[in-house]
Amino acid sequence: MPDVTLRAQSESQALPREVAATDEAGPSPADALRLTAFPRWYPFHRSHAPKATVINLAELQPEFIPWLESGSFVLPEDPKPAGLGEDHGDDEDEHSGIEASDLSARRRSGLDDDPQGREDQDEEEDELPAPTFPALHKRLCELIEKYDGAVFPKLNWSAPRDAAWIVPGATLRCTSPQDIYLLLKSSDFVATDIAQTRELYLDAAFSSLSLGSITVDPEAAAAATASSSTTTRSLPPLQLVIKQHFAFPTSHEFRCFVHRRRLLAISQRDTATAFPHLQPAQTRRTIRRLIKSFWRSRLDLAPPQPGSEGSSDAVSPTALLRDYVFDVYLTRDMSRVFLVDLAPWGIARTDPLLWNWDELEEKSEHYWARRQPGSDQAAGDEEEEEDDESDDEAYDDDDEPLPPLRVLSSDQDDPSANLASSSSSSAAQSHSFSNTPTYAHNMVPADFHALASATAGPAGAGKTLEQLREEWAAAVARASVDDGEEEKEDGL
Repeated sequence: MPDVTLRAQSESQALPREVAATDEAGPSPADALRLTAFPRWYPFHRSHAPKATVINLAELQPEFIPWLESGSFVLPEDPKPAGLGEDHGDDEDEHSGIEASDLSARRRSGLDDDPQGREDQDEEEDELPAPTFPALHKRLCELIEKYDGAVFPKLNWSAPRDAAWIVPGATLRCTSPQDIYLLLKSSDFVATDIAQTRELYLDAAFSSLSLGSITVDPEAAAAATASSSTTTRSLPPLQLVIKQHFAFPTSHEFRCFVHRRRLLAISQRDTATAFPHLQPAQTRRTIRRLIKSFWRSRLDLAPPQPGSEGSSDAVSPTALLRDYVFDVYLTRDMSRVFLVDLAPWGIARTDPLLWNWDELEEKSEHYWARRQPGSDQAAGDEEEEEDDESDDEAYDDDDEPLPPLRVLSSDQDDPSANLASSSSSSAAQSHSFSNTPTYAHNMVPADFHALASATAGPAGAGKTLEQLREEWAAAVARASVDDGEEEKEDGL
């Protein structure tokens, strides 16, 4: 763990404004990902971040990682001793909202007409028991109690936001280990984190991380696998982060972009809603000032001097990163700013939201070009971004312009809203006026999940995704035939 006693010393070394960041080489995309992993930055910034606990899965419950990577749809069982719990066989399932009797009926109706399906199901019953993770389960129960009964999970980089729809209330609020398992297993974001962790820490010898994607050299990978003396796949250093849950309004979440060690721009985090209280220019100006002050005092740290002693692990990632993205939450009364997350700059998995990467790069280039010797400073100031409010308060005490804040607005004449860029405008408009739910691409019908549960054997054996797809197609076909017969009967 990094030496957090060095944090105060590092934070006191605010980066001078005269530092010429244009010739500083930034870390590689792979290094940027390592530096922005939650376990890497949180020890340095825990005093101004929401409460969280990091669990090293490879140490506490190593078998949990292969389960996450597997194609099984069966959730782990509660490892409490038999006889302590009551029989809830006919009670409503608190996670799915479907009664056990309904599942049994669906199971009978789906399998009784299909002898082959019944035989396959009988074979599945004896294959695999439902997994149990007693050490992890116990630790999660302890943390849920510690954090007042409600938490939300994430892995090294991502929270399972794309799977929030699957739990009651469509939020990341978890009150039991089963809620956490369900979210993690249902999330594409989590699957990406696992693959990314494996490549970064285990497959570095024969893989390369390109901007925005994970790429592996198949020939080198095959050669490395063939030469390996063991058939056991190593476990990636996956960390499960459990945060205390609190319901903060999305209208107070903002994403901030730092390029060449300058706070370049800000976007509202929720790209689907135009919030009325964010429309007044004075409110936006206050937000810009608060975020810049927070960044300057907490994140804008001087990089280590060349040749300095000590490990880079003892230095905050924001001192090592030239370019990065960070998310913040402003309290309702705007009295405090919390650091929520840190992300790499410019890769596909980091969403620029109401901006796009090209315009952010251009904005940074324009800023530094105006500060080159011989440039016309006055003319440059007159060409300041249209996103900035054109008033005397658009500058901070250090004569640096406040970073522009882009928000969704229903006022088409508002230059500080989402219309400054045609590309970002089209994205914002599609978010704002579409009825498609967020992360809709990751949603499947509730009946599909019911089918997955109903066709699992009593021992918890699950089926592969391909098997479930085939059964789902057969169920849809049977339903179509039944509907056609009912229509004929109605016609008589």
